[in-house]
Amino acid sequence: MKSRLISFILSFASILSSCEEVVDITPNKADVRLVVEGLIVTEAGKSYVKLSETTPYFSSSFSKAKGGAKVIVKDNAGAEVSFIETAEGYYSSPADFEGKVGITYNLDVKVGGSQITATSTIQSPIDVKEIRVVYVEEGDPELRSGYYLYGKFNDEKNVQNYLRAEVYVNGVRQLMRADDIIVFDDRFFENQDDLEGQFGYWANDEDDTFQLNTGDEVSIRFYSMDYATYNFLKALSETPSQGGLFGKNPANVPSNVSGALGIFQASSYTTSETITVTKN
Repeated sequence: MKSRLISFILSFASILSSCEEVVDITPNKADVRLVVEGLIVTEAGKSYVKLSETTPYFSSSFSKAKGGAKVIVKDNAGAEVSFIETAEGYYSSPADFEGKVGITYNLDVKVGGSQITATSTIQSPIDVKEIRVVYVEEGDPELRSGYYLYGKFNDEKNVQNYLRAEVYVNGVRQLMRADDIIVFDDRFFENQDDLEGQFGYWANDEDDTFQLNTGDEVSIRFYSMDYATYNFLKALSETPSQGGLFGKNPANVPSNVSGALGIFQASSYTTSETITVTKN
C-alpha cells in the first residue's frame, strides 16, 4: 500500500493533545529498555502480550524477544488470567479468554526483577457497513491512477470514539512501517451515519512493498479504543523512521505503560465484508 489514510470524504481531522506523561525513550549508547505490546480483544483466544528489549542506540541489530516473564491480566471485577509463553517473548491468552466491552483490564508483568503495569478499557465497536475498491485509469483529471479503498461506517451515538483501521489483502495486514498506522477520532462527524473514508491507495509502482491486483481479496478491520491507546498510536504514526513499535528504537510517544516502553491496548473490533478486486 503506497500510503496510509490519505483523506476522508468528509474532510475530518484530529488534533493531538495529551495530559499523559510523555516518556523520553531515545536510548543513549548503552541503554537497553523493555518494550511491551499488549492486546486484549473481544474474540476468544486472540489476546496476547509481546515482550522485547531495545538495543543500544548505535547497535545495528533490532529489538530481541524477552522470555521468562510472568504475565497476568486482571479486570475491574477481580477476575485474573495468566498468559502462557507460546514462543520466545510472545505470551498468549487461554483459548477461552475474551475481552468484554466496558471492562477495564490491568496488565501486570514481572520479568528479570522488573515490573510492568498498564491499564486499558474496551470501548464499544463501530458498525461497518460496506467497503469498495475503485480503479482509476491513467489520465484522470482529479486522481492519480491506481486502486483506491473506501469504507463506510456509522459513528456510535453520543460517545467520543477513537478508532484504528487495518487493511488486509489476501489475509495479509498491510502494515510495514509506523506511518502505515491509520488512526482517527470522531470529533468532526459525531453521531453521523453512512460516513465514508478513504483507507488505502495502491499505485503499484515497482518499488512498492504492497501492490493490489485484479482478483485480490480485501477487507478492513476497525478497532475501537480508549484515548490513551489512540494517543500512543497517533504519535507513533507520525514517526515513520522508527519502523514501528518493535523497530530498533521507538519514538518518544505518550504511553499508558509503567516500567517499560510500548502500549497496552484493550479493544473491540469489527471486520468488514471481504471483497474481490475488479477493474470496473
